[in-house]
Amino acid sequence: FLPERDHVLTSKQKFENELTSLLGGRVAEELIFGEEMVTTGASNDMEKATSIARNMVTKYGMSPLGPISFGQHDGIPLLGADMMEKNYSEETAKLIDQEVSKFIQKSLKHARGILAKHKSLLMIIAEDLIKKEALSREEFESYFKTSTV
Repeated sequence: FLPERDHVLTSKQKFENELTSLLGGRVAEELIFGEEMVTTGASNDMEKATSIARNMVTKYGMSPLGPISFGQHDGIPLLGADMMEKNYSEETAKLIDQEVSKFIQKSLKHARGILAKHKSLLMIIAEDLIKKEALSREEFESYFKTSTV
């Protein structure tokens, strides 16, 4: 993702779009190679997507659980990460996990729909990436200008 400008606030829709984008690589592997042949290639993207979805639920109140912040930052960094004190029950933890999963599943479904609809364009881009190994932003955007997307 290349920033268009500095962002101070992020909307739920922006987060959902980012989740869909992050999960697109995994979905593309499933679509092209089948579920049995997926690789570890998308693992970092899945970690990022899960973290975003969890923050949407636990920090930003963007789920049906409501505008509640679950967990408290104790401010003591451990290996570069903030520790979170759990201030909720195991039952609430299960609800949080369910909501995180719902965000991920919704984004996977959205990514599948997009990539299935545009599979021929996906194949063209993949073939070019095999040849070139990288595409500039302009090269990538040009596929959509010449396509009937």
